[in-house]
Amino acid sequence: MRIPASFRTLCVLVTLMAAPVFAQPPGGPRGPSVEQQLDNLKSRLSLTDDQAATVHGILLERQAEMTKAREKASGDRDAMRKAAAASMQKYDREIEAVLDAGQKKEFAKLRDEQKKEMQQRREQREKEMK
Repeated sequence: MRIPASFRTLCVLVTLMAAPVFAQPPGGPRGPSVEQQLDNLKSRLSLTDDQAATVHGILLERQAEMTKAREKASGDRDAMRKAAAASMQKYDREIEAVLDAGQKKEFAKLRDEQKKEMQQRREQREKEMK
């Protein structure tokens, strides 16, 4: 049995149109996953297993809170930025409470690096928009 060329063409077009839908989560990429964040913190801070388990729970809570904030902000970038900053401060304090003095210093360095990277991305976006 031979399949008509028009049907094959239609199948290819439908497949190509559907591909972008599965390429990203709704709303685009949201940064590293909780597991990626945890792996990064484990390696950078030399977390113990108990610390890692506690931090994992904190990161999951933050993820849930940010999902709710995104839904509430419904596209308002300024509201989302404010919610993200408040969430980061809150959960950073919770993470710091689990760390020893040396880990706290390294965590502060990590956050400084991340802030610089974020500022660079923001500046790059602004340049691209001009």
